Amino acid sequence: MGNLSKVLLGVIGSGAGIATAAGYADEGVGRSQSYWSRAFPIYLRYRYVQFLHRDLGLIDTADADARYEALHDKESEKAKALCLEMRGFYLKNAQMMASREDFLPRQYIKWMKETEDQAPTPFEEGDAERIIEEQLGKKIDEIFSFFDPIPTGVASIGQVHRAILPDGTEVAVKIQHNEAEHLFRGDIRTMKNFCAWFMPQHVPAFDEIEKQFLTEFNYIEEAKNLDLIRNQIMPKWGDKVAIPKPYTELCSRKVLTMEYLHGVKLVNGIKDNFKKIADKMGTTLEELEEEQRRKLNSGELQLRSIENETRASNKIKMFLRCKDYVLNLFRLLANTTTLPYLLTGSHLQMEWSHIPINMGEVMGILMGVHGDQLLEHGCLNGDPHPGNILLLNDGRLGLIDFGQVKKLEPDEKSAVAQIICQIVDKDEDGLLETFKAIGAKTRYGKKDICYKTACFWFDRDTEDVLTVDGKLNNIAEFLDAVEAADPVEQLPSLIIMPGRMLILLRGLGLAFGMRICTSTMLEPQARQLLNEHPFVLPTGSS
Repeated sequence: MGNLSKVLLGVIGSGAGIATAAGYADEGVGRSQSYWSRAFPIYLRYRYVQFLHRDLGLIDTADADARYEALHDKESEKAKALCLEMRGFYLKNAQMMASREDFLPRQYIKWMKETEDQAPTPFEEGDAERIIEEQLGKKIDEIFSFFDPIPTGVASIGQVHRAILPDGTEVAVKIQHNEAEHLFRGDIRTMKNFCAWFMPQHVPAFDEIEKQFLTEFNYIEEAKNLDLIRNQIMPKWGDKVAIPKPYTELCSRKVLTMEYLHGVKLVNGIKDNFKKIADKMGTTLEELEEEQRRKLNSGELQLRSIENETRASNKIKMFLRCKDYVLNLFRLLANTTTLPYLLTGSHLQMEWSHIPINMGEVMGILMGVHGDQLLEHGCLNGDPHPGNILLLNDGRLGLIDFGQVKKLEPDEKSAVAQIICQIVDKDEDGLLETFKAIGAKTRYGKKDICYKTACFWFDRDTEDVLTVDGKLNNIAEFLDAVEAADPVEQLPSLIIMPGRMLILLRGLGLAFGMRICTSTMLEPQARQLLNEHPFVLPTGSS
């Protein structure tokens, strides 16, 4: 695992430190102390190995990696239990991190993926029906002709149930559990308090996240977001994606009723797809995944671009279909004779190969849709993690959960477009001026650090970006390195949600074996926007 493994030091250690700071807050004392007492020992065990390896040099890299691997096996289940017990913002972050297989060890990624739709419910029997009745002011059987008490999915702040309206319309009902907002706000306040003391450069990020959670916990606002983005996206992308229609008359602060989309979570659909491939190869899904992981780690298999993945998938589809037509033609001709019947007692049956999902095409659609949200409409979903994407029965992608929607003004869209084009052009001087113009401020104003930071948020996290002062870093170490090289004094909220959206999409691509440079993909659209609405530096900004 090497440096990749050591990322856990930052993840767990930060949580322990945050919880310590939160011990001085009001109602969060008991919650933060519970977290600290269980997370800090995990942190110490990882820190001990790092101390022996990096600080003292008493063990070599191979020994350190073996010790880290043993810790992952042992501690990941403890971290899982803690996360599921604490829920709140910790569970939300686990869901977000589930798509970044390059960021955390597989033992942690495995259970984090489960949180995307298999988190344990905090609801007791009858809670869902009671909340609906309290929120909508009617008995459950007056609202629905059928309500399934078993949730179809459980998320960080609530759960979703299938129901049928009196007119026969099938709907999904999203219900927020009563403690969700309280837990989240306490967790974010805890983190902000810690950052204010020890990492003030991150406070603006938490301010922006907290601001976006105002709609996350108000389902009336989320219904408005659904309606808005649905009307913007569906006219162009309706044959590729589906966004559920909200039934606003059946929505409240804690209840969201919307169109029911028939399908499965994208990740589950892909797993089913690869299981069929594994069965055909005479192996298991787990063995196939492990072989894929081994080839990627060894360099035997390279990450592809979206275009190359799409072409490769189309070639496989063409080959399989040609093979099927040839073999089925042979079967058809054989059936005109008595030979098959004499040998088997029946005619030969036509057979068709399973066609793998074209993941390049899937990622191309997702990038296209989210690119339009960002640069055309200026209204984007900042939380496109895999659990919020469905593979529908009709072949389209279903996009759900629009609680964290960021709206950009025309000048803000142009600023984002300018950043994207300057990244592609490798215009470090211009990029530094753009960042200054939108309110970013660092202690020394180093253009190379500004460029690497912009690339990380808006384009890629490849070796050329993660290398600072000649040292290749993992992502956690990179963030520390750029902060040490040029400390952030002011971070504009403008870049946080667009950057988060692009980072999540890149992570999704990596999970499917693709390396995505998001700015390169969005460049044509960004240049078109700048032709129509140029970004103008304020007078005297340079």
